[in-house]
Amino acid sequence: MLRVVSLADGSELRKIHLGGYVGASPALAGGRAFVGTFENEVRAVELESGKLLWTYSNPERQFPYLSSAATDGKLVVLGGRDKTVHAIDVSTGKARWTRPESLEASWKPAGHALLVVRPRATTDATLARALALEGEGRPQEAAALYRQVLLVRPDSVRAWVDLGNAEADQGTRAAAEAAYRRALEIARDDQGALNNLAWLLLAEGTRLEEAEELAARAANQPGPDRPSAQDTLGRIQLARGRCAEAARTFREALAAEPASETTRAGLRDGLQRAERCAP
Repeated sequence: MLRVVSLADGSELRKIHLGGYVGASPALAGGRAFVGTFENEVRAVELESGKLLWTYSNPERQFPYLSSAATDGKLVVLGGRDKTVHAIDVSTGKARWTRPESLEASWKPAGHALLVVRPRATTDATLARALALEGEGRPQEAAALYRQVLLVRPDSVRAWVDLGNAEADQGTRAAAEAAYRRALEIARDDQGALNNLAWLLLAEGTRLEEAEELAARAANQPGPDRPSAQDTLGRIQLARGRCAEAARTFREALAAEPASETTRAGLRDGLQRAERCAP
């Protein structure tokens, strides 16, 4: 049972029967309460009327929900006796995901775990702070913030690419490469990940064939970052001794796409180098 109490004087306004014993606190959002019961259910109720909005139970197994619920207003998250974290859509009561393995190892020694749900706006603000730190020449601190974001949003391509940039700025190339490759596992045609990994391999100088393939994929995509990808591609072609081809790449970039003056300066420099070495 849930009891709704007045904040003004502590008087009980209503009781909401849930059909089972409750051993943990509900999560509250938008005038609704979300709570797990020992009767193998998660229930959503309207606080004003006590109306039951939806009931969720696992379709495969029956078990009590023991942990207090948490919500960001879009998902309600809680743990069950099955040692699994369940995320349920607050609007529909449908399961969105479950993650059994990722938390179990960490909570086994203590027998319990604390689950923190961070709204997307919070992680977006963390990303912005990390980018600011990079701009201030503090890549190590930026990398730590990117890792915080990735704990909450492990499939964020932007965070993986930005982490790769921060690692590259520190000279930790293996970590940078791993971050870029993880981004490409999530989104194989992400232009930033393709271009930055290609540049990293160019700087290494030993895997130029792969670097060119990555840069070509990035350069074939339209958009404001295409000139940077073409610059990377042209410099890889130069490094591989194909000066005439590199010159064509630089000319196409200068002629076809608007770009910042910094990028155009790099393209002009690349073109001059290509023309000097071309037969």
